[in-house]
Amino acid sequence: MFYDDSYPPVPRLFDLINRHSLLLFLISNVLTGLINLLVPTMYTSVPVSMILLFLYMVLVCAVAPVWIYIAADR
Repeated sequence: MFYDDSYPPVPRLFDLINRHSLLLFLISNVLTGLINLLVPTMYTSVPVSMILLFLYMVLVCAVAPVWIYIAADR
């Protein structure tokens, strides 16, 4: 396989997101639906909405490394 050293290495999280994009897409859609059902998003304040976005991002970004860890135990 051809490998070019002129490009910087890809961060591990980007590589995991790229490998498990379907899983992350499905989980993101489910989380979006849950947030829309549980939180009146049109009426939340800016700080609350920023906290929700941060938690959403952390959960979605944590799925791929956790999935690798779980799959390695099998």
